[in-house]
Amino acid sequence: MPAINDYIIGLRHVGIVTENLDEMVDRLQAIFGLADTAVERVDSPETRFAFFSIGGTPYEVIEPVSDNFKEILLKTNQGANHVCYNVSDLEAAVATMKEKNVRLGHVTPEGIVSLPSFKMAYFNPEDTAGILIEMVEDLSAGDDS
Repeated sequence: MPAINDYIIGLRHVGIVTENLDEMVDRLQAIFGLADTAVERVDSPETRFAFFSIGGTPYEVIEPVSDNFKEILLKTNQGANHVCYNVSDLEAAVATMKEKNVRLGHVTPEGIVSLPSFKMAYFNPEDTAGILIEMVEDLSAGDDS
């Protein structure tokens, strides 16, 4: 079986959890000079997100809104939460991780989550030296969202 690196295309983002998305993003904008147009904000019933890049590194800031996601995300840690990689074949990457005794976990313990434009899976940090790893396969050709 190929190594997991055979499927990794590159870094997708670093995920950061915060109790107050607006406060964190405002502070980072002040420090790094990010324009409002450089920050994409997305609200959902469960979480609020902000996406932006600093020095070419993509970030995803997450504020849990629902009680369920507050329990999941704020209980584990605030600050750096996960590292996400783009992969070419998520099913093969998951199979390779399972072969290395790395279980699925966090918000995807039952398997791969399929959304309209991408598929994702998280891996149990107990099996990855404490690092919460997410892998994403884009389903739309040429889209690097």
